[in-house]
Amino acid sequence: MINLKVSPAYKAKVDTDLLVKTAQYAIDCVLGLMVDVSIAIVSDRKIQQLNKRFRRIDAPTDVLSFSSDAVDPITDVPYLGDIVISLPSAQRNALNSGHPLMDEMQLLIVHGILHLDGYDHDTKKNKDSMWKLQEKILTNLGIHVEV
Repeated sequence: MINLKVSPAYKAKVDTDLLVKTAQYAIDCVLGLMVDVSIAIVSDRKIQQLNKRFRRIDAPTDVLSFSSDAVDPITDVPYLGDIVISLPSAQRNALNSGHPLMDEMQLLIVHGILHLDGYDHDTKKNKDSMWKLQEKILTNLGIHVEV
């Protein structure tokens, strides 16, 4: 199950159904099994607080991922983790890259899902692998963005 929470100030700016479908598609492509994921759309201020607390970086960022090894004791469904996206950062990225905000939001969701599954871009080899899969998923969703 995808649990999407959008800050009230941003509800009119995002297509929640599209974001949930994007997350589910990415999960299906990468994992091929049922998992639970939470996604929060927040302000730069909120993501900066999280970035400072968990990564020791006192600046906003576009997306953070927090993986989990929890399993729902009732359904036995794994909880993959949390994705937090800054809508203002996503807006800046979209504007700077010349593509629509929702394409950027979908990119960030796919990126977050890949991180939750253990992908990273800490080395050239890892980045190439992650970017290749990210691009494949986005292309299958009809999204063509420069990363």
